Amino acid sequence: MQNSEIKKDVNDANEIVQKCFTGSAKQFSTIIMYSVKKTVNLYCSLKSKKRHESLIEMSKCVTKNEREIRKCLNIFDNQLIRGKRAEPQNTRIGYACW
Repeated sequence: MQNSEIKKDVNDANEIVQKCFTGSAKQFSTIIMYSVKKTVNLYCSLKSKKRHESLIEMSKCVTKNEREIRKCLNIFDNQLIRGKRAEPQNTRIGYACW
């Protein structure tokens, strides 16, 4: 996949986030998209072959551990949802920081 294709995919995903999400889901997704965009710029630059190769190595690890990563993200997502409803309001962020 070409670097320009990756950037287009990231931009398309960001457009969907901006058009379709609201509230905390939009804020959370915007942060994720910002991180993805910065990571793509950092690791997929043609100028940095070592970084690109290290990304390929990391992707092998992510693929190998995908099930555990998904489980962790689901737990985090559930904590965010619980935190959104927590009372008093000043305790809400704590649910996402365990």
